[in-house]
Amino acid sequence: MKNSFAIIIAIGLAICGCFIGMGVRSAKMLDRSVSVRGLSEIERKADKAIWPIVFQEMGDNMYTLSSTTEQKSKIIVEFLTKNGIDEQNIQVNSSKIEDTRSMAYGTYPGYRYKFTQVVIVSTSNVDLVLSLMNRQNELLNQGIAVQQNWEFPTKFEFTDLDGVKPQMIEEATKNARITAEKFAQDSQSKLGKIKRASQGQVSITDRDEHTPQIKIIRVVTSVEYMLED
Repeated sequence: MKNSFAIIIAIGLAICGCFIGMGVRSAKMLDRSVSVRGLSEIERKADKAIWPIVFQEMGDNMYTLSSTTEQKSKIIVEFLTKNGIDEQNIQVNSSKIEDTRSMAYGTYPGYRYKFTQVVIVSTSNVDLVLSLMNRQNELLNQGIAVQQNWEFPTKFEFTDLDGVKPQMIEEATKNARITAEKFAQDSQSKLGKIKRASQGQVSITDRDEHTPQIKIIRVVTSVEYMLED
C-alpha cells in the first residue's frame, strides 16, 4: 500500500514538473518580443488663416483718438470686404487704451494716450489672406500704419486632421512592421502577432519660418510584436 501511494506521489510530481516546464517555456516565449516605431509624414497647406491687423493711434484727446480709431477700423473693414473677405469673417475688437502718465517705465513724449486697435480676419481662404497681406501698403496710403505685434501673431492652421490621420496611421503601422521584420530576420526569428500597439504622437509644425502656411504633419505609432522560432 505504501509503495502504491509512493508511486502515485511520484507520478503526480512528474506531471506537475511537466506543466511547470511548459509554463516556463511559454513565459519565455511571451518574453520574446520586439518594440518598434513607425513614422508617416505628409506635407499639407493650411486650411485656416487668422490674420490680426494691428494699428495704433497716439494723442492727448481720448475722444478724438476714439473717433479716429473707429474711422480707420471702418477703412480696414472696407478694404477687406471689397477684396473678397466676407464680413462675417471679420472681427473688430475693442480698443486697448493706455494712459502713458500711469506707466511706471516712462512716457511717450508729447502724447498722453495710446490706442491699440485690432481687426481680426478668420477665414478658410488662405490664399486670399496671403494676397492681401502683400497689399497692406494700400492701407498705409490711407493713413493706416499696420504693425507687427507679438501679442497678435498671424496664424495658419491645418484643421482636417481627422481626414488624413487614418491613412497616416496605416502607413506608420506598415513602416513599423517593415522594421520589425528586419529585426526578426537578423535575429533568425519569425515575426508573430502584435502584442500591444499605441498610436503615439501626432504633430503639426510649420515647414519653415518663411512659409508658415505649409504644414508638416507627422504620425508615430509604437508597436510591439511577438517573436517566434
